Amino acid sequence: MENDSYTIHQVSGRIGYITVIEYKTKILLIDTGSKKDYRFLEHFILHELKRKMTDIKLVVVSHVHPDHSGGTHALKKKHGRIVAGHPDLDRWYSGFGGRMQQVADVVFAHITAMKTGAPVRRFWFKRKVRPDYLLKDGEPLPFFEEWMAFYTPGHTTHDISFYHEKSKTLYAGDMIVYINSSYHLPYGLALPGSMEASLKKVSSLKVDTLILPHGGIKKIDDIQETIRPLFSELHGHMGFPIAILKPLTLLSPEIKRERASGKGSPPLPKAL
Repeated sequence: MENDSYTIHQVSGRIGYITVIEYKTKILLIDTGSKKDYRFLEHFILHELKRKMTDIKLVVVSHVHPDHSGGTHALKKKHGRIVAGHPDLDRWYSGFGGRMQQVADVVFAHITAMKTGAPVRRFWFKRKVRPDYLLKDGEPLPFFEEWMAFYTPGHTTHDISFYHEKSKTLYAGDMIVYINSSYHLPYGLALPGSMEASLKKVSSLKVDTLILPHGGIKKIDDIQETIRPLFSELHGHMGFPIAILKPLTLLSPEIKRERASGKGSPPLPKAL
């Protein structure tokens, strides 16, 4: 997708898209895919865009999950790129509970890869991103001031979406997924109350283009109409096997901390 100042590319990873926003003199990379997706990303930038990896001025991480932050360490180690993320990014997998959450997330990544027919590769990754920049809510991105960071927790405690006001473009991360020709909430919904607040937050923005790592680039007429069904889904019932597997998405100590503060309520929907 192209406009006056940049072109949006999406690189196919194992279980989602990596978003490359190309300018004439620099590149903004949103998420890095899984650990093994790094070679797809590198090939795309070097051979299809015919750019240098050093053209990547900034890497922003929407949240730490295997298919979003898995390739970040390789990118930093090999090319020394600057990474930005939420201040609580590295708390998600902290401690024993965090390590168990990482194991569960890697298992789910393998299951997703098998269900989508993708080759099953190693999804294990370093759990600490160690971002160079900590992004504040509503703050412009370093080197890309026209893009704003908005906290949109719900899928995790630290999700960030990225908004370009002039082009009415929103990178929604895993807040919204597009499956079977319709919009849905993500499978892993840690904090329903926070998700509801996040959906209301983005519904106030002027958006006609959604960038979805799970669904692609979508043109929409009305963001409020697009996400309206998600509120019903948010308070609906969970069927089998999601209800059975749900506890394995709630192991991070950050979830307990957030719920104790009251930010994560209301309670999860009941299973059928």
